[in-house]
Amino acid sequence: MKKIMTFFMVMAMIGILAGCSGKETAKADIASSEELLNKVWDAFPDDAKFPATGGDAEHMKDNAAGNVSLEEKDTLMYVLYVPENSLELIDDAALLMHMMNSNTFTGAAFHLKDGSNSGAFVENLKENIMNTQWMCGFPDELSIFTVNGEYVVSAFGKTENMENFKAKVQEVYGDSAVLEVEANLS
Repeated sequence: MKKIMTFFMVMAMIGILAGCSGKETAKADIASSEELLNKVWDAFPDDAKFPATGGDAEHMKDNAAGNVSLEEKDTLMYVLYVPENSLELIDDAALLMHMMNSNTFTGAAFHLKDGSNSGAFVENLKENIMNTQWMCGFPDELSIFTVNGEYVVSAFGKTENMENFKAKVQEVYGDSAVLEVEANLS
């Protein structure tokens, strides 16, 4: 009788554990790359915010992230560091950067046409940023997140700004945000 009871208890525990492991993470509700960055920026406390600007020349915003047109290939490649061979993988992009110096903080968000390309896009972006020859000093850190498996969020800059940014991405997007890359650049 004890063996039968033990058997049923073990089977019940296996069933419970199997049910827990199949739990899916809820996806965050995101309408655009610009919205994604602005939700993170809005979560910064006022005393942690710095003078910021966002977007390309046509979509520029003060103290907020702004859209970057996919037609602005120079901005995508030389400000956001998207390699030319990865431009075809995205269908939406946004920028938020420190108003005085991009090495102090530059954050970008990209929506992928196909989320199955996230690994390749992240790796290409990381390599391009890490191989950059900086003109006015090096940023301290680089972080790249995926959100919902379809957005890629990259940021580089000074340690204080990066720590705030990483914490707010995690706070706003929770388990939907996965830190894929964390690197020291200086």
